[in-house]
Amino acid sequence: MIVCADDYGWSEDVNAAIVDLAARGRISAVSVMAALPECTREAVAPLRTLADHVDVGLHLVFTDVLPLAAREEVPTLLNTDGRLLSFGSLLRRVLRRGIQARQAELETALQYARFVELFGTDPRFVDGHLHTHQFPGIAEGVVAWATHFPGGQRPFVRNAHVPWSKAWRQGVAPFKNMFIGLYGRRNEALLERSGIPTNWQACSRDFPNTATSRSSTWKSIRKVPSHHKASNFSNKPPQRSW
Repeated sequence: MIVCADDYGWSEDVNAAIVDLAARGRISAVSVMAALPECTREAVAPLRTLADHVDVGLHLVFTDVLPLAAREEVPTLLNTDGRLLSFGSLLRRVLRRGIQARQAELETALQYARFVELFGTDPRFVDGHLHTHQFPGIAEGVVAWATHFPGGQRPFVRNAHVPWSKAWRQGVAPFKNMFIGLYGRRNEALLERSGIPTNWQACSRDFPNTATSRSSTWKSIRKVPSHHKASNFSNKPPQRSW
């Protein structure tokens, strides 16, 4: 079983609980909200010491906080106060096809760069707060960002595709999981077509407990189409010269 604790950086209490669970081997992965102002070098220092025991990933944030991009660069992601939209407002804008992928790509690149600044290394995986990285428009932006990396170095992007029949049988918030799975299925197909490594079903990736086994597992589970060829892009994330 894979146990991933999301939302590191949300608060001191959340951070302390996650560090305690990681130190006791109760979780196998942690996703970090690098976009939050509270997510400082000091805040992530305890987690950095456990990086050999858990996979640390980037938890993209597209709701409720100030963006890392300049306000004028990502207007379709923002409300009138210059903050990222609330979940409900974001969903309504998505349904109206009002999200520009280029803007989501920029915000993703900046949150990734912030993670690297905090940890001094790339995230082991990328996912999104409230699964918003799967929303149409945002998903295309995340994929566009990921394809700037060479084929063998592209970041692992999690999807939350759970077949409706399975979500119903599990009996845990079935309607919510079916809704998440709807966008998860679309996102999974988009990632596969673009040659971005992803999991076969939601949270199904094994997170081993040693650096060596993690490395080999990352190589073995990457779901990249056989016809995909590595691009000639630099392995550096896109910069703000767009």
